[in-house]
Amino acid sequence: MSDKFRNNDPDTSKEAGKIIEIRLTDIQYDVYQFFLKQPDNSATDEELEDALMFKYPAWSTARKRRTELYHKGLLYDPGIRRKNRNNRNMIVWKLV
Repeated sequence: MSDKFRNNDPDTSKEAGKIIEIRLTDIQYDVYQFFLKQPDNSATDEELEDALMFKYPAWSTARKRRTELYHKGLLYDPGIRRKNRNNRNMIVWKLV
């Protein structure tokens, strides 16, 4: 159990508790929120970049923040791959 939420708290409180414990930058938070809004809480880097390209035009910005979330333990590679625009396999990243 975390000191930021109780085991019987709603899922939303648990998610907020994780964010508070880890402390995210604004861009990291936007990337985290993008994953939260996906039906299965997962996406490829290409999907992430497409979704955030108008807010963060540099293609590498979203990917770098996704990498940081991975290193913070908020995302993982579940072993699923999807084809990108160039028909190459991409990792589908998923929220923990």
